[in-house]
Amino acid sequence: MSTAQGENTGHVSHGLIGYGRSSFRAVVQRVMRSWAARSLQVGALATVVDVSVLLVCKKVLKLPTPVGAAIGVAIGSTLAFFLNRSFAFRAQGTPVAGQAVKFIISTLIAMAIHAPLVGILADWLDIPVVLAKLMADVLVFSIGQLLAMRFLIFRKSTGKAPQS
Repeated sequence: MSTAQGENTGHVSHGLIGYGRSSFRAVVQRVMRSWAARSLQVGALATVVDVSVLLVCKKVLKLPTPVGAAIGVAIGSTLAFFLNRSFAFRAQGTPVAGQAVKFIISTLIAMAIHAPLVGILADWLDIPVVLAKLMADVLVFSIGQLLAMRFLIFRKSTGKAPQS
């Protein structure tokens, strides 16, 4: 396809679907601006904090693996809540209390599954503790918690007036 000046743009368009480098770049940029990509970035940062706390609890404080995992998740999740609220889901305009309660409940449920799973993987199956923690993170937090945040905790209001 050419422009009015006769330049070749390298982009072919057929109706609503574009083909070429610029459309791929646009798709990548759109995905990277999505709530999911932003939340996964927040999750990555929270995981670094979480793993650091776990290692301090296990190696320095000599706490049992499940206890260290639970403390790490509690601190990492607190960070994740506030960053997801402001950065990923941009939900600052809604009351924080209700979101916090839902987040705490969903995190407690996830922790009840996560902490013993880290213990089983690390202590019983002899998987290195950081790898065990990351495996448990993927299984428990990457999909379930992400969807809970999007559709339960930080869901967008429909803008409809309540029914009387």
